[in-house]
Amino acid sequence: MSLSLKDKLPYWHFDGDIMVFEDGSLGKGYKLEGYDINCTDSDKINQLSLSLEHLLTGVEEGLSLQFFYRVSPNYKMETDAHRLVSKDAPSIYADIQEARSEFFKSNIEYKNYFKSEVFLFVRSDKHNYSKHKFWESLKKYEPIFKTEYEAFKKKFLRSSRQIENALNHCSLNPKTLLPTEWHKICFEYFNLDRVEKLGIPNYRDESLYLAPNFSEQVALTDTSYSKGHIEIGKKKFRIITLGILPEGVTYSAMIHEFTKLSFHFWLSQGIKIEDQKKELERLQLQRRIAHSMASGSKNVSDLESESKLGQIEELIRELLDGSEKLVSMNLSVTIWDESLEELDNKTDSLLKAFKALNQSEGLVETFPSIDAFLGSAPGVCSGLRDKKVKSSNASHLCPVYGNWQGNKTPVCLIPTRDYSLFALDPFAKELPNWNGLIFGGSGAGKSFTICQLMLQFYGQKPTPKIVWIDNGASSQRLLEVLGGEFIDLNIDSKICLNMFDLNGEKSPSTSKVKLILAALESILKDDDSNGLPKRDKALLEESIFMTYDKNYGKTPTLSDYKSV
Repeated sequence: MSLSLKDKLPYWHFDGDIMVFEDGSLGKGYKLEGYDINCTDSDKINQLSLSLEHLLTGVEEGLSLQFFYRVSPNYKMETDAHRLVSKDAPSIYADIQEARSEFFKSNIEYKNYFKSEVFLFVRSDKHNYSKHKFWESLKKYEPIFKTEYEAFKKKFLRSSRQIENALNHCSLNPKTLLPTEWHKICFEYFNLDRVEKLGIPNYRDESLYLAPNFSEQVALTDTSYSKGHIEIGKKKFRIITLGILPEGVTYSAMIHEFTKLSFHFWLSQGIKIEDQKKELERLQLQRRIAHSMASGSKNVSDLESESKLGQIEELIRELLDGSEKLVSMNLSVTIWDESLEELDNKTDSLLKAFKALNQSEGLVETFPSIDAFLGSAPGVCSGLRDKKVKSSNASHLCPVYGNWQGNKTPVCLIPTRDYSLFALDPFAKELPNWNGLIFGGSGAGKSFTICQLMLQFYGQKPTPKIVWIDNGASSQRLLEVLGGEFIDLNIDSKICLNMFDLNGEKSPSTSKVKLILAALESILKDDDSNGLPKRDKALLEESIFMTYDKNYGKTPTLSDYKSV
C-alpha cells in the first residue's frame, strides 16, 4: 500500500525557533549533552535521576515531552575537524595523516562507530479555538487573532524556559534547535536511505515566495508498509514499543544499559503531563471501590484488595504532597535494515533487551506500525500505547545518558570501549591540569598508546617538540624521524631528575621544601608505615635548608644532601 507521508505529518511552519503544528500547538526542540555515567559513582547517578524527577513534577499540565535518543555511525564532522588540525603538518606526516583519515572513513562507511545524541522536544496542548457556530467542525488550519496567538506563545515560552532551567540544573546543557537543525533531524528520520546516498539538502525558509512547507521538505521518499515492516527507500523499518511496564520497582539510570545495543537505532520516550485534579478524582473513586472490596461481608477481608487499597492511598498521599505526578508515558524503539533476516535478528535482540528492563515486555508493532512511526518522529510527541506511571518511574527511563565527546578541538581521536570516538587535546585551555597518567600491566599497550597519541599530536602547527624519557631505546628511531629528543634514563647515563633544582630561584620556597620532604619521606619510611615521626621529619627539613646553605650559588643534588 503506497501513501504520501507529507499529508500525515503534523508539522506546519516555524515562528522563529518555535514549530507551529497543524492543530495550532507549539513546539520547541533542544539538543542535550548526554550525561556520561561510565565512571560516575552511585550518589551522582541518583542525584541526576532526582533532578529529572523534579523536572517532570515541575512541568506544567498539558505539556508533552519527547526524549529522542539516536545512535548513528556518523562521525564525519569530528574526523574532518581532526584532519583540519594537521593540514599544515610537515611533508613526512602526509602519509600518516592520509592513512588515518582513510581508516576513520572506512569505519564510518561500515558503521563500526556508535555515536549517541540526545534531544528533547516540548509541545504544548492544542489551542482551544472559539467556535463561531455551535455545530461548526474543527478545521485543519484554524484562524486565530494575532493578540490571542501572541498570548498563547508567551505562555508557552515561559513554560519552555522553566524546562530549560531545569535541564541546566541536571547538567544536560540544552541548546535550542534552530529550524535548520530541526530539518536535518526530521529529514534523516524520514529519508535515511536517501541521506546515506545523497546527503541532506538545505532547508528552505517557508517565508520565501513559493517555498514548500516543512512537511513537504522532509518527506521526499516514497513510503509503503505491510504487516511486518515499513519500507522507506531500500530500508525496512520496524517499531517495537513498551508493551508491559517493568515489574516491581524501577531504579536510577535504568535505561542506560538498554541503550548499549549492538546496532544503530532510534529511541523515543513520550511523556504527557496529565490534569492532576482529574487523576486524583479517578484515584479517589478507585480507593472507594478497593475499600469496599477489602472490607467484604461478615468481617471477612480480601488481602489482595487490602494491598491494592494501601498502594492507592500511598499514591494519593504522594500526589497531594506534590512529590509525584501521574504522567502518560510511551516508549518505542525504531530499528532498520535492508535485509529482512537481519531485521528479525535485531528484533530478537531488542526483545531480550526489553526483558532485561526488570521483566518488561516489548511489543512488535504490525498494523499500527505507521502510527507508531509517525508518533515517534522528532517533535511530534504523541507516540503509541501510553501507560500511566509516576513521574519518578518515568525519570528512571529517560534516555539522557551518553558518552563524553571530549575536548572541542579533536587533536587526537581515540576509540572508546563503546566504539565511540573521543576527542583529546592534551593542552586544551579548559583542562585544569596538562599532566596525564597512563598505567597498566606489562604488555597492556602503554607505550603503543603513547606513540599513537604522540603521532596525532605531532600533526599540529606549529610542530611541537616531543621529548621521550625511557629506560630503553625502543622508541628512539621514531623520535629521530619526528625531530624529537630521546633520553635514555639508566644508572650509567649520568642523567637525573633533580628535585633540588630551583629553576632560577635563589632560595627554596616553603612549597618546594615540603615537596622535597614528601619525596624523602616516601623513600625513607618503612614499607608498613604510613609516614615518618614528627621529630625525624623536622630533622630532615632542617637538613634540606643546611644543604642549600652549604651549596649556595650552585644547584645541590641528592648526593650533597646525603653528605649533610
